[in-house]
Amino acid sequence: MKLHFNLRNFLQREGLTLIKSYQRLMATRKGISLDPAPNNAASTIKRKGKNHWMVDTGKLKRQGFKMLAWPMRLKVYASEDVHTRGKKRAVTYEDLFNWHNQGHDGKRYSGVFDKFPAGSKFPDRLSTEVYKQMRPQIEKEFNRRIKRAI
Repeated sequence: MKLHFNLRNFLQREGLTLIKSYQRLMATRKGISLDPAPNNAASTIKRKGKNHWMVDTGKLKRQGFKMLAWPMRLKVYASEDVHTRGKKRAVTYEDLFNWHNQGHDGKRYSGVFDKFPAGSKFPDRLSTEVYKQMRPQIEKEFNRRIKRAI
């Protein structure tokens, strides 16, 4: 017996939930492991006059995160849309996230990509969804085999 799963709708919902979690982490200045985000470099603070770490202007929420869902796979990633145009080159959201995730003064930061946030209930929701799709298939096969045996 071969079971068939199509988790695309489930993964699309989960992807949107994950993006909201990432946005919440950005707003509270925390990483996936709930570690505090690094401060700007001293030179940046001096230039800007404040510690302006990844402040969400609304543009980040609208354009900074992208998502793709397939029947058995989900990808949530930083957008390659242009965030700002510098003197030398355009800076994308992907560049921005990569740069901020490096941290400063040797301090590493867990960032907001590459795994689920601390305390995520995704594994529980995934197992429930798989069971919902698996159960009717098993029941149908079981009933078919019983009828064949009679």
